[in-house]
Amino acid sequence: MRPICFGTIALALLCTCGEEDDRLPLSEVRVLIDEAAQCEPGEACALTPEMLCLCPQAVTANRLQEVLDALARVDCKQELMAKCTNFGNVRCEAGRCLRDALFP
Repeated sequence: MRPICFGTIALALLCTCGEEDDRLPLSEVRVLIDEAAQCEPGEACALTPEMLCLCPQAVTANRLQEVLDALARVDCKQELMAKCTNFGNVRCEAGRCLRDALFP
């Protein structure tokens, strides 16, 4: 009976490790966001969704899905909670996607 329990525990640990290996550090995602924020004049920009550890970021619309896929792999448990405001007026300006803070 003990080998079965040990095997079950080992399998559970393997499954947990596999999930953790798929995670991305927030620092890597910030680099991706910085790269995805570079734009050409007139290029469409979009906002990423708010996360527990990251406020919405302006990125090019054509790289938004790539950034969303990376954000889905971020584990905010080890990060500080972000305090965000509302953002709008997303645009490409001077080669960067920008957003303005909107205050009520």
